[in-house]
Amino acid sequence: MVFFCTVPISLGLVFAVLVSKVKRGQMVYRTLFFLPNIVSTAVSARIWMWIYNPFVGINTVFEAMGFTAIASISYLGDPAYALFSVAVTDAWRYWGFLMVLFLSALHQTDKSLEEAGVLEGANRWQIFWHIVLPQLRPTMMLMLMLTMIWSFAAFDYVFLMTSGGPGHASEMLGTYMYKEALYNQSPGYASSVALAMALFSFIIIVGFGILKKRGWDI
Repeated sequence: MVFFCTVPISLGLVFAVLVSKVKRGQMVYRTLFFLPNIVSTAVSARIWMWIYNPFVGINTVFEAMGFTAIASISYLGDPAYALFSVAVTDAWRYWGFLMVLFLSALHQTDKSLEEAGVLEGANRWQIFWHIVLPQLRPTMMLMLMLTMIWSFAAFDYVFLMTSGGPGHASEMLGTYMYKEALYNQSPGYASSVALAMALFSFIIIVGFGILKKRGWDI
């Protein structure tokens, strides 16, 4: 959840700002960055499993470049790297969707405020930080809420790439619930896990509701 609330959202915001400045061919960049989001989960998981393959994947590139320490990493087989490697795969698919949302929000910002900032002598960073970013706060808060909820329900990439392994290092509530229901034939316990997931999501929604009552733009 911490990873998804920082890396994909930050990438989506940065690239949305960059793409919004493009005058010609902007639709091409939008399509290229959004393309991973429409690729089937099974297909993208298989692609990244090939990339992480220690014999034919990215490790061969690192080895050819002389980075032998990095080339020896087993991304999906090492408990220290498995969960992070799966998170990178999911972020690769997910950040393009966030970029499109940020682009839509950027097109709705008040341009007159930016022009006023330029007349007052503000530089680009000051205009973005003090004028543009506050107008994006409702969109960003919505993304944070949805990302936190979806993080608790993560299942597909973990199940397809590691099945929660090695040694439960990448186990998530979703995969744990699935195994208890189907592998261990414990539907009652699996239902309890599902209820806990729903409770976590409810707590997040209530928390954002409290922030909205206190005046936050959500």
